[in-house]
Amino acid sequence: MKSITKLATPIMMKYHFDKYGDYTFKKYSRKTGEFHGYTYSYIREGNNLSLIGSLSERSGYTIIEESVKRNEIVINKECEGITIKKEYVPFELVWVNGTESQVFDTYFDLMNIKKPNSKPMTGWTSWYNYYQNINQDIILENLHNFKTYNKKIDVFQVDDGFQTAVGDWLSVDINKFPKGMKFIADEIKKEGCKAGIWLAPFVCETDSSIFKEKRHWILKDEKGDLVLAGSNWSRFYALDIYNQEVREY
Repeated sequence: MKSITKLATPIMMKYHFDKYGDYTFKKYSRKTGEFHGYTYSYIREGNNLSLIGSLSERSGYTIIEESVKRNEIVINKECEGITIKKEYVPFELVWVNGTESQVFDTYFDLMNIKKPNSKPMTGWTSWYNYYQNINQDIILENLHNFKTYNKKIDVFQVDDGFQTAVGDWLSVDINKFPKGMKFIADEIKKEGCKAGIWLAPFVCETDSSIFKEKRHWILKDEKGDLVLAGSNWSRFYALDIYNQEVREY
């Protein structure tokens, strides 16, 4: 696991690539054979797995670091800024050995996570063929092609590109979808599919009405600056999920 090279710093700063991944809060060793992950980790030897897992992340993220060369596992708790005034249990850990099914069944059982009883579903999404370049005609053509080629799927999803801007999910681009999204959803259901739609509900881009008209919805850091979350679209900012207006939206 390698961190971003220092040679890429100008590009990283321009496009805010440091906002993706854990580079801003986890220091990478940059050494071969040194790995880290969060909440659980496992080592596979043939068909046998040794799984280390946290049973609770309420007190902070559990960071598991592994060094192959040193044959060493170090478990840390991310608890910066916590003031402890009463009994504090930083770790609730389990170590399980067995096959893949055995270790994960045991791990989930200990966390009272029930096995899913729903069947796997098949589906189609517009993103991987069209990205944001979608419109009503493209969506309907692809939808009807499933009947043309006698293919059956469970979910047909409209991805990014239907909205006027990221963040403005209730504002549809009528130049692309003149009959609106309910019409599209109804057409999908007529074909016997569940209608799916893509959202990024916790952010807004700079071109959005939210960014222009509701700045108080956007998360601010300790300096009072708006929290930039990444460089997609026209750059996007994190919404403050503790703001009651944001929650209602």
